[in-house]
Amino acid sequence: MADAVRRCLRKFLTFSGRAPRAELWKFALIFVAALTVCGMIERALGLPRLAVVSVEIPRTTFFASIREPLSAATLPLWALPLLSAAVRRLHDTDRRGMWLALVPASPVLLLVAGVLGAGMGVMPSLPMLLLLACLPALAVTALLAAPSRPGPNRFGPDPLDVLA
Repeated sequence: MADAVRRCLRKFLTFSGRAPRAELWKFALIFVAALTVCGMIERALGLPRLAVVSVEIPRTTFFASIREPLSAATLPLWALPLLSAAVRRLHDTDRRGMWLALVPASPVLLLVAGVLGAGMGVMPSLPMLLLLACLPALAVTALLAAPSRPGPNRFGPDPLDVLA
């Protein structure tokens, strides 16, 4: 676990090469654990959220909150190493890192579907909107969980061969 975290932190600006499946998922687990601990500390100290934003369309209101101060400071420290590890992980499956662009497309799809539906007078159901919003992120998660391509590929040598 510690080796995977060290590798991801050491390669935080390396968007070339390959990363094995375990390296990404161990680092992601530590990332989620760090944010959880930050959230627990913030709630224990009673720290307020930095901002709450709402978008209203007919019959539906979407809320987004900007994290508490400790989480807001922690998130950027871990986000870049996680992003670079995800790109290297996609390379390990012989896919380009641009597949990660689907993840920020999720809320955009949600907003577009809601606005178009409201404009046409037919509001999509909330479960349908949530499914539409989650599909791109689920597709990227499936790609990140896909098995490695054995042997060298266009992105470099097999990381499991290099680590052995």
